[in-house]
Amino acid sequence: MIEASFQIKPERCWAQKLSQEFPDITMTVFSIHQEKGLSRWECEDSLQLRAALEKARADDTLVSLDIFSQNQNEIVVQSVCRCENRYKVHDILSRGGCYYLLPNPIVTCKGAKHYRILAPDADKLRNVVEMLQNIGEVKITAVHPLEHVDDSFFINVVELKGLLSEKQLRTLKRAYLRGYFEIPKRARIKDLADELGLSPATVYEQLAEGENRIIASIIDYL
Repeated sequence: MIEASFQIKPERCWAQKLSQEFPDITMTVFSIHQEKGLSRWECEDSLQLRAALEKARADDTLVSLDIFSQNQNEIVVQSVCRCENRYKVHDILSRGGCYYLLPNPIVTCKGAKHYRILAPDADKLRNVVEMLQNIGEVKITAVHPLEHVDDSFFINVVELKGLLSEKQLRTLKRAYLRGYFEIPKRARIKDLADELGLSPATVYEQLAEGENRIIASIIDYL
C-alpha cells in the first residue's frame, strides 16, 4: 500500500482560479454533502478575503456561496457549483482503485488543490495520475509506503489551538505564510517584526514558545 500526496490545477475550476489570483488565501474543504461543500478560507489580510469573496460570487460556475461563519482572518462558506470537473477527481480515484486518506481535508492554496490518497501499488497510482492529467496539471508531491495509519486524528485541534495565545498564533501564521520556516528562509525575524509592529526579540520569543508548545503536544504521536 502506498501513501501519496499530489496537487492538481483542474481546468475551469472557480476555486483554483481564485487561489491563483489570491495566493495568500488557504481554502480547506471540511465536508461535502451531495452538491454542497463547506470550506474555511484563511488569510492574514481581511481585505483580501473580502475581495476574494466578491470575486467568487461573480463567477458564473457558482450557483451559490453563503457565509456560514466569519471572524477577522477567516470565513467558513457553503458553496454549490456547476464546474465541469467538480466530481472528476473523486470519480477518477474510484475508477483507479485509490482512496482518500482520512481525516485529511482537501486544501486549495497557491493555485492548486492538494490531496492525500492511498493507492494499492505504483501501477494504480501511475494510472490515476494519467487520468487526472486529462482534467488539469498534476504534480506528485510525496510518495512513500504506508507504514501505519496516521495518528493525527487523535490530536484535538481545538485543544492544540488553545495552547497558543492569540499573539503567538498570529505570529506563527504570519511566519508560515511569509516563508520563515522554508529552507532557505524567504523572510527574516526582522521582516516579520516590521510587518507585525513588534520588536525582533518579541517575535523570536513568540515563535519559540509557540513551536515548543506545539511540539510538546504532538511528540508522543511521532
